[in-house]
Amino acid sequence: MSKTARIPLALGIISILFVSTSLYAAQKPGPHGGKVFKSGKIVVEFTVDKDEHPHLFRLNEKNIPIAMGSMRITLKALTPKKAMSIRLSRTVEGMGKEADEIEHLAGPKPMPGPEEYPVEITVKLGTKSKIFRFQFIEGFCAECGKPAFACICP
Repeated sequence: MSKTARIPLALGIISILFVSTSLYAAQKPGPHGGKVFKSGKIVVEFTVDKDEHPHLFRLNEKNIPIAMGSMRITLKALTPKKAMSIRLSRTVEGMGKEADEIEHLAGPKPMPGPEEYPVEITVKLGTKSKIFRFQFIEGFCAECGKPAFACICP
């Protein structure tokens, strides 16, 4: 193989490795085992507890939970019958050890509806806002124990 033919081949292999590494990094669960969403300075983690009550955490750029501050978040379940707003309250209870808990948002009831449906998270921080959408899958992975929507098992 000539040197000029090797260069595109090497670049192709490097780009495949970069894309697969980026996809793996995007799938890595947050500090509470949930799904992490990032857009600039907006970083949030969505997860559910053992009773499937929703929890939303604000994270810093290193995926460490920080106080909600002025961040505003709304959560909607887009079930087949109708879109449902899910009430969220600020709390420090419900996830992890008391010493490790930080202010976050939690829902008083389990996630509604069927076993699988789209969910929409709207985040406002200052003048910036971002809408994140993902497919919520009810339950927990039997292999890794994480919520099914955040599982990265093969």
